[in-house]
Amino acid sequence: MSDNQFWSVWNHNGRVSMSQYDTEHVAIELAERLAKQNPGELFFVLEAVASRCVNSMQRINLRPHTKEQA
Repeated sequence: MSDNQFWSVWNHNGRVSMSQYDTEHVAIELAERLAKQNPGELFFVLEAVASRCVNSMQRINLRPHTKEQA
């Protein structure tokens, strides 16, 4: 997983590029092209502003005689 900033394009009707773009300019160009191809549809340019990742989890059962529930 990359930790670099990126932009993508989203449309509520599923007309969306799942790609990540390195610049806002490229994402805007794609949104404009898709909007021209789909009159009346809104295309949003989304910017990744943060990310989070948990690498591990430690589970401690304080009731050793009971099974842990999933």
